[in-house]
Amino acid sequence: MKRRDFLSLCGSAAGSCLIPDAVARVVRDVCVVAGKPHLDTPPNPRLILSAIAMERGADTSYLLTIGDPRVVPEPISLLGYLGQFERVDITNSEEARRFCLRHIGEPEGETWHEFLSHPVTGMIRVRWELWWETTRCPSVIAHRLLRGLPLDDGNGAPSHEPLANLVFNEGPWHGLHRDHIEAGNLAALACLQHRLNALDQNIAIRIEDW
Repeated sequence: MKRRDFLSLCGSAAGSCLIPDAVARVVRDVCVVAGKPHLDTPPNPRLILSAIAMERGADTSYLLTIGDPRVVPEPISLLGYLGQFERVDITNSEEARRFCLRHIGEPEGETWHEFLSHPVTGMIRVRWELWWETTRCPSVIAHRLLRGLPLDDGNGAPSHEPLANLVFNEGPWHGLHRDHIEAGNLAALACLQHRLNALDQNIAIRIEDW
């Protein structure tokens, strides 16, 4: 698994700082020393970035998501699948039927409308689930959004620095097993919120339990 540690948002060893020293001191006092959250969230955010606590205690890490990764989406209907993945003109009922007869099958004891309304199954469902996990999974969306922002200056950070504990994970699988971000502590969340504010993203971090 490839792990990319981001810049200490207050450390001096990594070059240019992305939060002022005064803010870094507050984060240390509140988050590191007192163990309390410190999130300067915007009053009317356009987007909520959920920080889901993966465990309890001082060593809690947080999964960053946009949406709830614990909610399993309803599978797409067969008709929806034909339109989205097979480029079938689903407004043309005859075209949809011809495609099904050639590649999928035909109704047994039901109408074509009922047949096409059923959720996808088998390998078709596997393909749809892989697409969802790759493009629509809440943790993947958060990864894609934050990866595209200048959160650091690219110089890295010392591994012992508690405010640098924001890690982008990229592995061989998708969804929760691939493109996701972990914030290792409350300090990392506080620094990330400050950086999002500085970038005028109007995104609020909200801490939640799993």
